[in-house]
Amino acid sequence: MKTTACCRLVLPIILLILCLTATIAAAYDVPSAVPPVIVLSDTGGDYVADEQFPQWVREPPPDSHESTTLCLPPGGMIPGWAKPLPSEPVRCVALNKDKTELWAATPRGAIFFDLSGHRKLFFAGKRWLPDDDVISIGVTPAGDVLVHTAAGDALVARRMMTLEQKALLFDRIMQERHNRTGFIGDAYLRAPGDVSTAFLTDDDNDGQWTEMYLAAESFRYAATHDPEALRYARD
Repeated sequence: MKTTACCRLVLPIILLILCLTATIAAAYDVPSAVPPVIVLSDTGGDYVADEQFPQWVREPPPDSHESTTLCLPPGGMIPGWAKPLPSEPVRCVALNKDKTELWAATPRGAIFFDLSGHRKLFFAGKRWLPDDDVISIGVTPAGDVLVHTAAGDALVARRMMTLEQKALLFDRIMQERHNRTGFIGDAYLRAPGDVSTAFLTDDDNDGQWTEMYLAAESFRYAATHDPEALRYARD
């Protein structure tokens, strides 16, 4: 089965998604997974302050696991507001040092609970874990989580970045794996999870993705005057 490795977002599209997410969350009083987007104004017009915010990433696990918190039996520790859970049973749970966040190990992934903000996230699949079968879990002093699975360990961490930094990361990925002689298209993986095995094919939607990318790079150049954006738009 082919695994799609599509990366089609740059700054204007990411900004639109963040705005819509924040607006919907506010309208329905639902805690948002992204920071609110604040539009500021001055004599030059409206603009968005591109401040850093925490972004979830997967990184190689550390050599030593001694500093992580213990994974304890879950009895009575799963908050009522978080139920139903995306996966059960819970094998064990681990708190961060401030006891404001809780992580749960399950046979189908890891669950994160923001105990003060009443928010939960589910981490599963090759993007986050070597295997969904999570045996145990522990939190580092920095608040990152070390996940021990049946196929090895993974570190799930939060790193601070701006919207521009995130957009440039997607831009680099598109140039490396999604640019087919000027067309932006889907990339597939011969080996799931291994981006070095990516290959390109033609598709009816390539024109649409290319149009979106061209518009995004044009807006990027208009806002930043970055010559790289102009070159990508022309290419």
